[in-house]
Amino acid sequence: MRDFFEFSNNVKIIAGENSLERLPDLLINYGGYRVFIVSDDVIKKCGHIDALSKILKAREEITIGGTYLNIPSTLTVQDLDKLYIAYRKSGADAIVGIGGTRVMNAAKALALLCSTKSKDIKKFNGIDAAVQTVHIPFCLIPSTFGAGNEVSKDVFVIDEQNESPIEIVSSSVQPHFAILDPNILKTLPEKELYMSLIDVMAYSIASYLSKRANILTKSFSKMAMFLIKDNFQNVLQKKDINAICNLQIAASIAAITYSNTFTGVAHALAAALATKCHMHRAEAICAVLEPVMISLQDICKSQYAEMLLYYRGSQDYANSTEDERSEAFIKIITNIVKHLAKAHNVQTSLSEYGVTEADFDGIAELAINDMEMLTTPKKYTKEEIIEILRQAL
Repeated sequence: MRDFFEFSNNVKIIAGENSLERLPDLLINYGGYRVFIVSDDVIKKCGHIDALSKILKAREEITIGGTYLNIPSTLTVQDLDKLYIAYRKSGADAIVGIGGTRVMNAAKALALLCSTKSKDIKKFNGIDAAVQTVHIPFCLIPSTFGAGNEVSKDVFVIDEQNESPIEIVSSSVQPHFAILDPNILKTLPEKELYMSLIDVMAYSIASYLSKRANILTKSFSKMAMFLIKDNFQNVLQKKDINAICNLQIAASIAAITYSNTFTGVAHALAAALATKCHMHRAEAICAVLEPVMISLQDICKSQYAEMLLYYRGSQDYANSTEDERSEAFIKIITNIVKHLAKAHNVQTSLSEYGVTEADFDGIAELAINDMEMLTTPKKYTKEEIIEILRQAL
């Protein structure tokens, strides 16, 4: 008999060129008429806010209550308080977030507060601690394709007073619908495209290795890997619109998967490095992914071999032993990270971001207690986490 498992996804996904045009009808269908837009200055400079506003204003039933652009790279409780006050003053009855990871994270945190009639994000720390009591039509429109935040169940906020992360996992933070319009990614710089690629690669691998992985999540992870393999070169070299759309879909697939499996040690370390050292999560993943994969090699040989098949095809798989497949998979992923990092001027060691051995104890303490560690296939000691950091330095 197959082991019991759960799988869910509550987000309606609208994907394809010019799918942004669907937004007004969707908002009205969900009961949203006065819209509060969450974004940032980069998205505004690219012209996406103006395009979004034009689409919304074309419908006389819809008005824009306010636009908030002051979203920091790492959201704190204080930042969220300012965002919540701005929303309340706007008189809006719907939320639309358009932007990258930080914007979607902030929009999700705001929607959680509004839909639960709460002012304290800290009480939702953990898994499934939030229950919605108010219907707030909520849409996310990603401008990157990395972490798949437009469909994921997670929110990350820093409690600056206690210097600790607030990590929320709940279906209550998911939007009612997400719009994946590849036209929005045409203006994305090459470096950001690369960072997005690393994100979706890391999430698809982590979810495949999770102790909560099951036949459905592995099917999703596998499809994300196929889409990465078949499309990333055309995105980075040509910015091909169909390839961009496919990687957007890969990111959403990976996020649906990790929302059901959680991630593991690499992402626990990334969260700790973001909290303690103010690193971008994708930058942290670039630095720690190789030593993390090596630390799991003995336990995850068969999964590594399977993923080699998805990344390289049947010929490389058939012409190697399981041990060789495991080594080959690590080498392939590491080479992708390092080769493209060099091409796009992304640093791949922690020391280049100012991290020192003096920081290790605090980073390891946060990581070892992160809830993402609950589903990693190996039970790590603090000393083993510190060794990963040392290898990544």
